[in-house]
Amino acid sequence: MFIKDPVIGKVKTRLGTEVGQEKARQLYVRIVKKQMKIHDNQAYCFMLGFAPPSRLPHVRKMFGNAEYIAQSGGNLGTRMSSMAAQVLSGFEKVCIIGSDIPGITSSIIKKAFGALNANDIVIGPCFDGGYYLIGMKKAYDVFSGISWSTPTVLEDTLAMCKKQHLSTVVLPMLHDLDNADSLRLLRASGFLRNSQALRA
Repeated sequence: MFIKDPVIGKVKTRLGTEVGQEKARQLYVRIVKKQMKIHDNQAYCFMLGFAPPSRLPHVRKMFGNAEYIAQSGGNLGTRMSSMAAQVLSGFEKVCIIGSDIPGITSSIIKKAFGALNANDIVIGPCFDGGYYLIGMKKAYDVFSGISWSTPTVLEDTLAMCKKQHLSTVVLPMLHDLDNADSLRLLRASGFLRNSQALRA
């Protein structure tokens, strides 16, 4: 799971413009911790891919015991490509997931890994045009030339897969947490019931 050091004004900044940057930071921390519990005691190995690398002591202080692996520099595509190659040097498969997807479950992760038994790529789309998960068995170059943080990220990535004749499985679509509208959906789901960070 890709995470950022939860510094005010550096995480969930778009949401922060609507609810306040400190509230957005608190919410981000709460979601990451909640999602970490989902992946406890599973058949797969769960790691936190953190950035920036120099902030490991603070990240560890915030999120506690876990297996940490540093993201590289560069844009999101470069960091995911590097992470995939690094993990695949020791594992048969890798799934990279976002840290702001309250709807993700261990069952979805297991389904993703299962899909890779007979396919090259598995991808979990978000309603905003991006994706919450991408998995592979080899470090395929499907991240180059993507305009990140745009509504065409998923479309462009699928086009890259098609261009390279990679068999691709698409998972169920989920919401990510980007703005006040998605926060209202999160409230309604009960995912963070009684969380101070959700109170206006």
